[in-house]
Amino acid sequence: LRPLPLRTEARLLVLLNDCSQHFQRGELDALPRLYGELVERLATVESLQTWWECAPAMGWSTVRGMRPVLERYAAGVLQRCGERELPLRGLVHSQMAYLLLWAGRVDAALAEVAVAEADVRWLACSVDIEANVKVLRLLVDAMQGRADMVRAGLEELLHREDASGSAER
Repeated sequence: LRPLPLRTEARLLVLLNDCSQHFQRGELDALPRLYGELVERLATVESLQTWWECAPAMGWSTVRGMRPVLERYAAGVLQRCGERELPLRGLVHSQMAYLLLWAGRVDAALAEVAVAEADVRWLACSVDIEANVKVLRLLVDAMQGRADMVRAGLEELLHREDASGSAER
């Protein structure tokens, strides 16, 4: 599909798929360039729905070279969201919290995750954002040697997963 002339939204989805495929295959060196191309094209789009559809996977924050690209994505989202509590804004703040954590800026990561938690609390809508926030807090607890808090947090996550799985059966 890459060589075909596609509408902007279709081109963005092709690029996002390329990013996902490279990540899943472990071809991580290409990810910053590919997602950078996506973010560059996305900058001309005002639709928050399109920005949401092009959101990066949380795991991409661990890839070398992704930080500036993810920061550009976040800046674009926040420019369009402003101060409105939206699931996309919560997602972006949780992603930024991980970038700060991986950079060793634990206090800044916790401050950023507090913003994400505030959005999730008001919106009560996004299980994935809530899980990302809980996992980040567990990582900080583990880094700070609070084994009891990590154990309790993991048990809570596992209990929640077990409960949601049994509700589907």
